[in-house]
Amino acid sequence: MKPMLAFVAMCMIAAAFPLQQQSQPRPQQDFGLPTLHQINTVTLSPSYSCRSEEDAQKGYGETALFLSKYSKQINAPDLLFNGACKSEDNFQDQLPVMT
Repeated sequence: MKPMLAFVAMCMIAAAFPLQQQSQPRPQQDFGLPTLHQINTVTLSPSYSCRSEEDAQKGYGETALFLSKYSKQINAPDLLFNGACKSEDNFQDQLPVMT
């Protein structure tokens, strides 16, 4: 009988402990993500591979779309407007592949 009471007491203590931790508010982090359900427009031009050497040295310029402050910070666009000069343009996503 005593082991059963000890077990019940430990279960009650364990059940109450997570509730105390969850009641404390956690600080919000700003990941710089765009607002959902909001339509924005952007013009991507010229294609990344069809720019002058001078423009290429400036980085992505107007050829890439960054969806968060973090992707801009690490210079990793989420969408790249690309295509060889005088050929069909295309979009390349830069999202990681989960395996």
